[in-house]
Amino acid sequence: MSWSVIEKIAEDVGVSPQTVHRILSNGIKDTRPTFINRGARIRKLAEKLNYRPNTAATAIRTGRFSNIGLILGKTKFSSNINQDLFDGIQDGIEEHDMNLLSSRIDELKLGDPEHVPNFFRTLSCDGLIINYHSMMPDSLKSILERSKLPKVWINIERARDTVRPDDFNGSANLTRALLSRKHRKIAYIDFKWFHSLNLNQQHYSKRHRRAGYEKAMGESGLSPRFLSDEGISTTLQAADRIRDMLKGKDRPTAIITYGDSWIQVERICQQLGIKVPGELVTATFASELNAASLHPMPCAVIPEREMGRKAVDMLVAKIEKPGRTFPAIPLPFKLILNCLED
Repeated sequence: MSWSVIEKIAEDVGVSPQTVHRILSNGIKDTRPTFINRGARIRKLAEKLNYRPNTAATAIRTGRFSNIGLILGKTKFSSNINQDLFDGIQDGIEEHDMNLLSSRIDELKLGDPEHVPNFFRTLSCDGLIINYHSMMPDSLKSILERSKLPKVWINIERARDTVRPDDFNGSANLTRALLSRKHRKIAYIDFKWFHSLNLNQQHYSKRHRRAGYEKAMGESGLSPRFLSDEGISTTLQAADRIRDMLKGKDRPTAIITYGDSWIQVERICQQLGIKVPGELVTATFASELNAASLHPMPCAVIPEREMGRKAVDMLVAKIEKPGRTFPAIPLPFKLILNCLED
């Protein structure tokens, strides 16, 4: 059936059946206009005749599935993925003419020594993107170490085979931008994660962003002022801690927040009659999707879309040359500083 359709298309277009087969199997990458037009005509006829390539046969012949697997976790905070990151992965997938498969790991089932996630039981992909940046179970680490599939991690602190945001310099540069606008009393607030999480399991960006802020403050001979949720268990207690700082005599003129604590800060400023951004500037880190809605707040934009795209590029390079490793790629943040301009 399939070969007879290929012969029919070849006859109509005036090329050999082998040429039709290679074009429909993406085996020809010629960019000349005549070949592009001919390829479009062949694909249109194939669609009209309801032709579908035999992917199983292609996988047997090439040893490739043209699939990339995305590993996610079920535990909250272990495997965040937003639209920017997903779009970046899809950008890379489309650019390399591949397909994306995803698998969400059930950590509870990993307690069973007989349980092996589907990706590792059935050979259905050529490599893995691991979006598991916190609280990865030891059993899953062991499975990944045993797996021969090429792997790339995203948004995690590793020396090799990973793509992540450069949180240290992103935070340092955001702080420097505030310093360049004559701010000297800059505080940093980190209320992002639940206080009950084990510190060893929290995301590396907590340490890197704080360290970047402290580095920039130190460069200017200033003492950092850090406010965390250590020792508190409710948002009301967090609000009280912020309120005490804002009511103090040495009130900051700018506050950088790790996450969305800027909402609490601005609400309390409104209650206390402190004008934002006139008397106090809030700044934060945001996804590309959310950064536009934060205008005119200054923010460091997390390069999540680029992270997804670069991860696919790195993985494809590893698939093409098995055994190859790459140094970690830290991606710079973009700063949005409109409201700081005079």
